[in-house]
Amino acid sequence: MTHLSADHTTSLYKAAVQLHQEGQIADAQAKYEEVLRADSQHSGALHLLGVVHQQQGQWPKAIELIEKAIQFNASQAIYFNNLGVSYLSAKNLAKARSAFEQALRIKPQYADAHANLGMVLSEYGEMATAEASLRRALKLSPRHLDALNNLANLLRNRGDKKEAIETYQAALSVNPRRPDIENNLGNLHLEEGTLHKAVEHYRRALAIDPGFAEAHLNLGDALGRMDQYHEARKEFSKASQLRPEQHWWRWRWLGYCPAVFRSAGEILDYRQQLQEGVEQCAEATRGQPLEDVIGEGFSPPFNLSHHALPNRVLKERYAKIFEHRFSCERPTRISGKPRIGFIATRGHEGSLLRAMSRLIRGLNRDEFEVVVFLAEGGVKAGRHRMGDEHVEWRVLPSRFDLAAEAIRAAKCDVLYYRQIGNDAMCYFLPMLRLAPFQCTSWGTHFTSGLSTIDAYISSNLIEISGADAHYTERLVRFHGLPACSYENPSQQVFTRSQFGLPESDTLYLVPQRAAKFHPDFDDWLKEILDRDPSGRIVLIQSTDKTATDRLLSRLKTTVGTASDRVLSITKLPSSHFLGLMSVCDVLLDIPHYNVSLMASDALNVGLPVVTLPGELKVQRYCQAYYRHIGYTELIANSREHYIQMALQLASDAEFWRNASEAILSRRDLLWDDQPMIAEHENFFHQAVNDCRQGLIP
Repeated sequence: MTHLSADHTTSLYKAAVQLHQEGQIADAQAKYEEVLRADSQHSGALHLLGVVHQQQGQWPKAIELIEKAIQFNASQAIYFNNLGVSYLSAKNLAKARSAFEQALRIKPQYADAHANLGMVLSEYGEMATAEASLRRALKLSPRHLDALNNLANLLRNRGDKKEAIETYQAALSVNPRRPDIENNLGNLHLEEGTLHKAVEHYRRALAIDPGFAEAHLNLGDALGRMDQYHEARKEFSKASQLRPEQHWWRWRWLGYCPAVFRSAGEILDYRQQLQEGVEQCAEATRGQPLEDVIGEGFSPPFNLSHHALPNRVLKERYAKIFEHRFSCERPTRISGKPRIGFIATRGHEGSLLRAMSRLIRGLNRDEFEVVVFLAEGGVKAGRHRMGDEHVEWRVLPSRFDLAAEAIRAAKCDVLYYRQIGNDAMCYFLPMLRLAPFQCTSWGTHFTSGLSTIDAYISSNLIEISGADAHYTERLVRFHGLPACSYENPSQQVFTRSQFGLPESDTLYLVPQRAAKFHPDFDDWLKEILDRDPSGRIVLIQSTDKTATDRLLSRLKTTVGTASDRVLSITKLPSSHFLGLMSVCDVLLDIPHYNVSLMASDALNVGLPVVTLPGELKVQRYCQAYYRHIGYTELIANSREHYIQMALQLASDAEFWRNASEAILSRRDLLWDDQPMIAEHENFFHQAVNDCRQGLIP
């Protein structure tokens, strides 16, 4: 130890603090170290040297130094606050929480500690107490940037988008050059599907800080979802170059697929490139840790299911990149009433509530306990739709580790994932095997590809002989449909003029998203328009209209002069969507990828749907609905038969009326949910018994 006078040590310390405040970090570090050579117990120098290491991203060293400072002086709230910040950065939430709480015991009016504790509590999913802590910070310091930013993040995660935007904007009014807040605003719009606004905020963040790697990464995600596939790959490349230690970022493009291809050959070229990339990624990342599974991992491209090709091999190879990184030991539960858990991740709650509400409500509560996991906003929607009676609602935290902990704590016998692979959260959670038995169904298009999913629930009405080979899961064939979805038609009478549609022409509705329009279907549309001069094709724009614009551009080439009779209308709320169906003449089901829930909507309003089933499940939804109600006259057996029936429905009023009346007279069979519920109950009992008796390896 160097022996210096107390006055000289104090002078050195003040000089170090001045350098630190001026941003001269290296010089400040040297001065703090000099102080500590003179006085190894100087708590101020230990603390601020820890802060220097914190600013350099060296969390273990920061924690070591600040904890040592606290050993010599445990009365300083700021020491505990900065210790909490370091623990938070090191992803140790429990110790971060403890540190912030201690800071507040010392100094209850400490705005920084309230703001930081609020962030930790929100990570734990304790939204009410988190919000109270953040609002307390803002009461103490109304222009507290971190409190505003963290409160906006909480509001965003809770589903209060309008207030979240206002709070982010309030933060930017305090400091308009905070790239992290612009990035967070971009994330909000990305979640909302307002992709152009997301891109705008990411670009603003990058204008402030071109080296903001996360903003490049998020911009790539937004561009990928806007069908700007090649531009997205460039942003992923920039992000990985800025942060080479993020080994997974360079492979982020594997999670994206163009929505609209110009030809079937282009689809094959893309899939070959994807398969090669998957193999290269598996090899390049062998042994690399996957610490932040949501931030770093990626799920298979959703649009793969639209290519009219089997996906089992590709999805299996994809899953093998990640599966071995997770502990997947099957948990046990040997007694008690079977607990069935239903899961949908944030943004997909509506699909679960629409398709599975009748099942969730209908399960016999004398025989089963039912748990539903949704994000906080989804829980509110679920309670509104189904009430609380006999349903145990649980909030699914936005952080992956906390979500897994919440699911595991529920001790379910069966976990029923509505969708697997629609986002990273619902792709990786099943890999953890959080219940003795895990299954999925029609919400997961094709197979999940995961070895940890025990069963795929489908139907004899849809699966062809030999379809077991399409699945990594055990294929379970119900006698009826595995889901029952009912939308009550509006009593409002709709007219074509409300949708800007011509009154007298024949309207062929093709309601699927642009990504589902296989290029080979263009010729079918061309032939229908060529043979029906009064025919109009009606499309619905995607949430982001980029893909629709690309589809319309392709149709100008493939359909030719008749493309001026292809109309697109903006996306509609569900009540108006059923109204649109009521004013159209025919729904054209795309053979390469069928309508599913939309088919039940069409049958509900008596709109005839022309369908041609293929061999893959996603090509057989509509015929399954028809077979379920015992009406098969509009199931085509060839391309020519399909086109002929579509034209006959448009030109022969009696044929159309007979078809519509036959559908309406049978539609109630779609809403008879008792057989579907009974089949699920039998299935759940068998699955639970097999697990408890050790019959499932």
